[in-house]
Amino acid sequence: MASKRKPAPSRASRLPELFADAGPLASRKSGYGFRSQQLGLAQAVEKTFEGRGVLLADAPTGTGKSAAYLAPAILDVASSGGRLVVSTATLALQAQLLSEDLPPMRAAAAELEGYPEEEGVSYAVLKGRSNFLCVRRHQDTLRAGTILDADLLSNLDLWAVETETGDREDLPFRVPVGPWVEVASDGEDCSPRLCAFRDDCFYYTHRDRAGEADLIVVNHSLLLANAASGGAIFDTKGTHLIVDEAHRLEEIMAETFGARVSYGRVRYVMRQAKKRCASAVASADRAEMAAELFFQDLGSGTSVLHESPPRSYDTLEGALISVGSALASDPREEVNALQGMVGRLRRDLLSFYSKPDEDYAYAVVAGRSRRGGGRSYPELKSWLVETAEVFRENVLPLFEGGGVVLTSATLATGSGPRRSFGYVRRRLGLD
Repeated sequence: MASKRKPAPSRASRLPELFADAGPLASRKSGYGFRSQQLGLAQAVEKTFEGRGVLLADAPTGTGKSAAYLAPAILDVASSGGRLVVSTATLALQAQLLSEDLPPMRAAAAELEGYPEEEGVSYAVLKGRSNFLCVRRHQDTLRAGTILDADLLSNLDLWAVETETGDREDLPFRVPVGPWVEVASDGEDCSPRLCAFRDDCFYYTHRDRAGEADLIVVNHSLLLANAASGGAIFDTKGTHLIVDEAHRLEEIMAETFGARVSYGRVRYVMRQAKKRCASAVASADRAEMAAELFFQDLGSGTSVLHESPPRSYDTLEGALISVGSALASDPREEVNALQGMVGRLRRDLLSFYSKPDEDYAYAVVAGRSRRGGGRSYPELKSWLVETAEVFRENVLPLFEGGGVVLTSATLATGSGPRRSFGYVRRRLGLD
């Protein structure tokens, strides 16, 4: 963590200096020019942080919103020793923040407050665990036989030895999604306390390093996954939150808190069970055969959700129960942990054929095309329709010790005098 510094003079009086035409930001950011709207937004963000409130900010293109929210955020974090989470919807904005916006703002703030730049606010990007190679799963895949072709397997083996990050983004060759998920980190198949590779785990090394930063940049999916887990992925105590591209938040929330059950998911979960537990193999094979029949039945159009499940539904559910029992009976604790993955799959399946939740919508949707041109089966999908309670009860409480800012170029709706935040306030439970 960056060392805490003595409280700076009133930040409200310093923002105009920072944004002035001849100020420290102007000398560090190419093409910079003073904009009153940018300063106004910065002052509103600053007030929100000081009051631990919630701000909705519509910032049309040209306002310079990234700098406007980073300036008060960095000044606040530098003076108070607090922390900040910035959530974005796109990789492009993450890259812009890390390479173009944060470096000059950090340097300008250090000059303004009179401390060395190297003692300034530290920052890092925090990625989801599926971006990282899991050494144990890689080894399990090799021992159990692999779905990877020989050339890809050889390249992955060499890269696993040489890589310092284990980050898929750093792969020097292409790995399709299907093979990658077999060797990537998966929270439902992870027992860090029992894992022999925990100390050198690529994901936990990345997460621990990001956890030491004063400011972390995440995407909306990870922000919401953290909320769904009750804050288990990254710490938010005493942390401010800025949600940029906030107009995308509702859409991603609907997906994150929903469910999807597909033939591919059943096969994936069964493969993990068979890799780790010999006594689960027979039940897992039955589950895969039942799943093929079940999704074929879905494709025939005879299924009515919540009323009449396909005839193969009971067989599939029974096989999943048997797999869970085999995992629970194994003497190894790390194998027992896989019950969670199987149990969640079964619960998601049951949700489509039990009493529906009025906050959700349910549908049979077209499946994703399969690798190698195999038959594509339909999928079960549910998504959150009423997002207000989830945002108010799951997301906001994690940041009750800080301020929350939601901004985008299109956050308000309507035009002219009728332009307002009414819609987003209702959808996020901020009325």
